[in-house]
Amino acid sequence: LLGIVLWLLSNDPATAVVMVVIVSLLSGLPTLHHAWKQPYEETPAAFLAGAVGSLIILAGLEQFTFIGVALPLTILLTDGLIVAVIAARRSAMGLVKRKKSARVKA
Repeated sequence: LLGIVLWLLSNDPATAVVMVVIVSLLSGLPTLHHAWKQPYEETPAAFLAGAVGSLIILAGLEQFTFIGVALPLTILLTDGLIVAVIAARRSAMGLVKRKKSARVKA
């Protein structure tokens, strides 16, 4: 909503896009933190779908302008990073779990 208000007040759609991008980045931080701490509680498929959807939007653009590219690119990078963190942390935690279970069996 802040983006729309700023757009109406400034009569500049780029101002609204900047605000939406900032809010999108800030709103992704708690999820990124949670994905790092508890990767098994996050669903990578949802974030992968968001990243792929944004990639499709970018591929379908006829003109690459800041207004058209900024938000889908932000979502692509943010969701892609979250998927990468989930995968990396699950892999690292899986190695730790396997080492611990190997010691218990021995």
